[in-house]
Amino acid sequence: MSIGVDPAEKRPISGQVTGVTGTPAGLPDLEATRFILRPLPGNRDTIFVGAGTGSLTASNGFPLPSGSDAVYLEGQDNLNRLSLLVSVGGDGLGFLALYDPKSNPLT
Repeated sequence: MSIGVDPAEKRPISGQVTGVTGTPAGLPDLEATRFILRPLPGNRDTIFVGAGTGSLTASNGFPLPSGSDAVYLEGQDNLNRLSLLVSVGGDGLGFLALYDPKSNPLT
């Protein structure tokens, strides 16, 4: 079961995900039309975001250094298509899932 941004209420959903050192982890099953990702303020090292838990490495992931600005993603239909890789246990990212009524497949 996925969690979605309620099209009727058009409310954003936010959350945080932390990782385990060296183990790529899938992001939450969350349906939306746009996402904002940002490293957690307390991160001690660069985190990496990419596709697929089996193939994500520091060499092919998108780096998000500690203290970096937020990243805006459009064109994804579910946050679970991305994975997180950390080199320091407990580092992670915050996310905000946004609903765009113009791209709602339910209408």
